[in-house]
Amino acid sequence: MYEEILEITKPIRHTGDENALTQFPPSYQQFAKELGYGLLCGLFIVYIPFPAPHDKHPDSFPVARKRLRSFLDAYFDIDLEILKDEKTYALLQRAEPFAKSENGEFLFWDKDHPNADGEWPIYLANFPVSITHVANSLPELISKLTNAATIQSVMQFTRSPLQATFSPYDAIRY
Repeated sequence: MYEEILEITKPIRHTGDENALTQFPPSYQQFAKELGYGLLCGLFIVYIPFPAPHDKHPDSFPVARKRLRSFLDAYFDIDLEILKDEKTYALLQRAEPFAKSENGEFLFWDKDHPNADGEWPIYLANFPVSITHVANSLPELISKLTNAATIQSVMQFTRSPLQATFSPYDAIRY
């Protein structure tokens, strides 16, 4: 499916651990099985659970999640206007980060409020500016990121659509 909506820039080398993926939303499961680990739309590093023996790699989802979670948690110690809203504060507390942009934005799920189709709502945290619901699945997110009419609904300061590409990372190194 993803190969129909994205240009894959080089051979795919590392896909997700199928057993670990069962605990995630359907579009992410398919993404990790089909595309694996790499750079989405020229901007977002999408973390996936790597199969053993690479499951302890710093960019394997369980390890990267801890690192991303600690970045998000650090914002609770800052007096940010966006976190003064109780609902936004609670949302960030239960955030399940799965991707980070090269600009410092985070993509995360609200897995405590799944959609009827099993997908988890996707949010973009752009500190200190906003935390915004951006999509209900990865294909919807990709569509919005790569469309001139909808890019600003995801990234409010971006005027041009992102590239409809996925760049697999070549190797898992220690």
